[in-house]
This record gives sequence, C-alpha cells and structure tokens, in this order.
Amino acid sequence: MAKLPMPELEDGPLRDLIVEMHRLHARAGWPGVRAIASATGLGHMTVHAVFTRGGLPSAPQVLKIGLFLIEQDVRMPDQTELLDHLDHLWTAAERRSDSAVMQPPSTYQSEPFKLGPLKSTLLIVEGDGGHPIAQQDVRLVIANKMVEVPDEVAEWREAIVQEQARIKASGLEPMWNGSNYAVEYVSVSRVPDVEDSRISIGLQWSDYFTFLAAQQLDRPMRDKQTLRSKYLDGKPWSSVPPFISSSFGINVAVTTADDQVIFSKRSGRVGTQPNVWNSSANEGLSRELDSAGTQPPDLYRVAERGLEEELGILPGECELQLLGITLDVKLHHWGCIFWGRLRNHTAEDWFARTSRGVRDRYEHDSHDLVPFTPEAVIGKLLKINDEDVWAPIVPALYFLTLVRKFGRATVERVAAKLL
Repeated sequence: MAKLPMPELEDGPLRDLIVEMHRLHARAGWPGVRAIASATGLGHMTVHAVFTRGGLPSAPQVLKIGLFLIEQDVRMPDQTELLDHLDHLWTAAERRSDSAVMQPPSTYQSEPFKLGPLKSTLLIVEGDGGHPIAQQDVRLVIANKMVEVPDEVAEWREAIVQEQARIKASGLEPMWNGSNYAVEYVSVSRVPDVEDSRISIGLQWSDYFTFLAAQQLDRPMRDKQTLRSKYLDGKPWSSVPPFISSSFGINVAVTTADDQVIFSKRSGRVGTQPNVWNSSANEGLSRELDSAGTQPPDLYRVAERGLEEELGILPGECELQLLGITLDVKLHHWGCIFWGRLRNHTAEDWFARTSRGVRDRYEHDSHDLVPFTPEAVIGKLLKINDEDVWAPIVPALYFLTLVRKFGRATVERVAAKLL
C-alpha cells in the first residue's frame, strides 16, 4: 500500500476529478495498483495512469476504480451518491476538454428570449419547459479557492469596501458583503439513450462586493477598454473569467393550489434590480447558507430557502421542477428557472400566511396574483411591458412554466392570438 503521486494539473474540472480519485484512494487505505487492477479487471498500468498521468481517463475506468475504493472505505459511505459525484466530475472534465462540444462558438451568437414585443437579454442555455431537468442530473463542483480579479477591479472592490465603512460610521446601514460563488464553467450534455439533460456547474468562492465591482462592465479602465469589451463581447462562455460571473440566481414561478400564479415586485431597498417586476421568489447561492461543511449547494434546497424567506412557504409545501439553466448575456448572470406548485395552499391561504410575518418582506414592495392560464399570464407580461419594468428573467420564467403545464403547442397558439 502506497500513496500515488498527484500529477501537475491546472485548476479546473480535470484536476477536480483526479483530486477526488486520490481522496478516495486515501480513504480506502491506499491499496496498491495491482490490487485495484485485480478487483476491477483493468490493467495495473491503466490504474497507475488514471492516478498519475494527468490525462482524462474513460468513464468506465473512473467508475470501476471508484466503486472498488468506496467499498474499501471503513466509514461505509453512500455508494450511489459518490459514484454520481464521480460521474458528474468526469462529465465536467470531458466537456471542458472540448469547448466546441460544451458550448456554441459565442454566447452572443445565440438568441435571447423574445415573444412578440417582449424582448429580453436572457438566454435559455438549457431547457424548453416541456422536459424538467432531474435533480440527480445537476451537479455543482466547487473549487475551494477565492476567485481571482484583475488589479484594477480589486481597486474598485476596495473602494466599495471603504464606502460601506463610511456609511456604517455615519450610523446608516451598510450593504452586507455576503459570501457567494462565481461560475467557472457550465457543461451541458445528454444522458445516453433517454437524451435527458446532464449539467455540471463549476463554482469558485466569491463575495457580494466582488460581484458589485465586476458588474461595472462599462466603466473605462486605464487602458481605455471596459470589462465588457475585454472579456465579453464576442467571447465564448469558456473564456469568460469567473470573477465576471460572481453570482448564480435561483428564480421560482409559484402557482397556488387554486391555480393562481404569483408575480413579485422588488422593493427599492434591494441592492440589485430595485423596483422591477421579478419572479415569485429569487435567491442567490450563498456559501454561508447553502453549503453544509464542504458540500456543494443543492439548487432545490436553495429554491426552498428563497421561498421560505421571501414568501413564507415552508420546505415540502411546494413541489419544485427545474425547467432551465439561463444566462443574462448583458450582465453575464447565470441562473436557473423553477416551477413551484403549492400542494395544498390556495392564494387566500398564502396571503393569510404572509400576514403573520415573512422574514425578508423588505425585498418586495408588492405581489400580484394572476389566473394560471396562458391568456392571463401572457396578458400580464404584455401589461408589464407597456407600463412598468421587469427583470430579464421574467418573460422566459413564466413562459416556460406555462409550457410545462399546458404544452408548447397550446401556449404558442394563445400567444399568437394575443401578440
């Protein structure tokens, strides 16, 4: 039994996979390569190469070796969970090794959502509303390191820190610099045979002040460029540095048991997108609130947290379906779309619940309930478009939710009549 040497690899999905294989090897007591080869039916040189060469092994090699190592772990961990984790790590590494497979040549060559006069900067990267994305087919992979920012952006961030310190010293309430995540990569593939989506999302550590600094996309830098011109315009997703994407948002369209859908209007007191119509509830990934120990967040649990904090809906009271992965191509905000169906609570029940207190009531100025029909929801979207301001997520979120309930043919037919 001996520890095998770790190859020199750049940070990224492949390194994450090989590090996890070495971790499992250590937990198993460092069995020799010949013992692993004998148990798995692989050649001992093949086993040695998986751990030491630094190339991408095949998926069967990873899973066979992984299963053997898991079985040797005296802690008796959950085999299915760990094998799923290895599978997603391998998928992320395989997709990252060929960016042409992982994503189209340029983010901005794809078409953001539009429906008649409703034109958004939101790109639906994956999902069509008709086919929910299974919970087990989404894997978040964490690189436990702080996101790197250019020196000039670090100066902008420090200015934000100083400004918030002055606000606090004056007796006013400063912004809270919450610990969040930056998106390093998003990999989309298909489950063989059934063609279901399989999604891996790579994350690094970030925080809210880094997000605010990086969102100054059109601020001239000393070299006369902007962050947008330098890092975004015409660039593929894989080349955008993670610090630009220092957020990942969860958006939920909630329908009640008596088929009313909730629209929420953000208050003027929130730090981003104030005074606009938005999803029923939205929440960003938080390192402090959504990561148990070193485990990555679960998008479904984050959605439940947002529902409880913003709408007073408790975990288990709402059936959640993940309908899509999205990217705001103007601000480079990654996120996802959920449909949440209240199992037993009517609109009246929910309003009564909110009268007894909601933790983050300040985030919304008002709510509007609309009958959950294609005619009523599309009519609401058109009215907002004429009279008010909405967040980029809104049209796509409610449209895909309609498609999930009524089917695309019906929704498209109704939309054609109304537009």
